Amino acid sequence: MPGTPDFSKIWAQNSPLDPYVITDGNYLEGLNFIGSQPPDRGIFDAWMNNADQKMKYLYDNSASSESLTEHNDNPSAHSKLTLTMNDLLTPTKDTDTLVNLLSGLGRRFRDVTGKGNWYDAPDISLATLATLVSNLASGSDVQWSGSKFTNAKLGISGLMAQNGYIQFGPNFGGLIVQWGTGSCNTVRTLPLALSTFKVAFAMHQGTVTNTVIISSQDYASSLTQVKFLTNNSNDTAFVMYIIIGR
Repeated sequence: MPGTPDFSKIWAQNSPLDPYVITDGNYLEGLNFIGSQPPDRGIFDAWMNNADQKMKYLYDNSASSESLTEHNDNPSAHSKLTLTMNDLLTPTKDTDTLVNLLSGLGRRFRDVTGKGNWYDAPDISLATLATLVSNLASGSDVQWSGSKFTNAKLGISGLMAQNGYIQFGPNFGGLIVQWGTGSCNTVRTLPLALSTFKVAFAMHQGTVTNTVIISSQDYASSLTQVKFLTNNSNDTAFVMYIIIGR
């Protein structure tokens, strides 16, 4: 439509005739209320004047596209919509004011992250945790160097060999399990020195069924060495042992 219509011009606003008053009944019945006779010009003027007044009202109370753009660009235009989160508010119900519901969500988010504010970024994301769980299941976090392995995420390391060990690290109380094989009456130095205690288990591998294997009392208190004795006459029984300690 070329140009903007002049909504300030109202039909018959300068008419010398007294304005015809159209009642609600007339209005709802339409021009039928005048019967078969041509309408008086005052009725026609009143009808058009009323229509123009309505259109002017709609025009005066509507927002133009330009004013809407200016409104959106004005930083203070939405000040009435500004809300202040209170992440100290504990949520207790499903129905509340918008600011209280959002504050309750902020509180729960803060509880999950362990941070001081709901908007502080967590130390670890759910995506990182998902990767960790996936890697634990697949063993992708295990690093190998020959027969030695390390899982830095769990703090576990070990030597997978005939004489080896698994060091479970601080997440498991510093537990260490070591194992090995060899002949009795030989002092064996543990792959890892212990610091607190040592428990030794051993058994004979062979055909002499009455062979007895014992841990030498001389090394009972040692945290770095172990020695096993046997009742075999040649003292050369083959032994397999497990050492548990910390």
